[in-house]
Amino acid sequence: MKCLTIASFIFIGITSLFASELYVEGSSIGILDNLEYTHGAGKSGTFFGTMNGVVLRYNLNSKNSIRGGLFYLHEFGSDISSEVVRPLISYRYSSERRMFLFGSVIRSDLIAPYPIFLLSDKFSHKKPLFEGFFLKRKFSIVDISVWADWIGLQSPSVHEEFLLGTDINLHIRKFLLKINYLYNHIASRTALHDPVKDESGLNVLTSFSWKRLWILDSLSLSAELLATAVRDRKITMEYDTPLGIKAGTKIVFNKFSIGYFHYQGVIEGDNGWHNLSKGDMVYKNRSFDQVDLSVIPVKNRFVEMFFDLSLISVGGGIDHRENFNLKVPIKSRIGKWE
Repeated sequence: MKCLTIASFIFIGITSLFASELYVEGSSIGILDNLEYTHGAGKSGTFFGTMNGVVLRYNLNSKNSIRGGLFYLHEFGSDISSEVVRPLISYRYSSERRMFLFGSVIRSDLIAPYPIFLLSDKFSHKKPLFEGFFLKRKFSIVDISVWADWIGLQSPSVHEEFLLGTDINLHIRKFLLKINYLYNHIASRTALHDPVKDESGLNVLTSFSWKRLWILDSLSLSAELLATAVRDRKITMEYDTPLGIKAGTKIVFNKFSIGYFHYQGVIEGDNGWHNLSKGDMVYKNRSFDQVDLSVIPVKNRFVEMFFDLSLISVGGGIDHRENFNLKVPIKSRIGKWE
């Protein structure tokens, strides 16, 4: 990590001296993410802090660019000695229909928002950086992305851990088909005989949306198929494969939106319902009802702000999650020399 940080400083210095055209990009994001799962399966927790990142971008030509900078995550009330400044360094190829990235970037700038059934870290504050490669290809009605993210540094407790993802978005007028597949490979050093665990999650969403309907900005109806396959290789070579369905509707008016969704487990696995390490723990339950309320009071090129509230009826009570996000983006050209 120290070597990468030093490399980032060297990159910033060299590009500042020799780049013919240099841009600064980044953002400062204030986050409040409060999770209160007390009735259903899951756990509670609150994150209150900031994510800050800034990079210098040097365009090699119209399609190729390199970036280098620093990232800092701070949780209010934490021990300052535990805070870490992390390097950001990446190569990116971008054209009208293709994009390839390799390196370290802020996760929320690349793959968010992602279905919380697969990745519950809505604001990416638990694992803020994407470190790997990302490949995207656009066709006339469909976008396909393939990516790999190395999420587990070798340590006394972790041998290796990484995510592999495939995302497909097909959009035809009012119809949307969205497929997200996530594979999580976990190799532990602390568990008995260093077992290897394989986790796969599939989220298939279909929806129909209508814009400018009566007084509404939009109305959508959706249905989702949620499937997992989990195995511990030292215990069994067979996969545990629970299956569930989620359906609901969402309406948007001006800066407000409200949605209602019902989840129902269809096939139970040998070890219960869904249990993905990175997924939202509410899906451990057989069924639940969910109401989402969202508001975007401010959104312009200087500042973005939004708040959403999820109320979940499960286990004879009401669980809830509140999210607040305030983002100040940074983007400017700082130099051009002939």
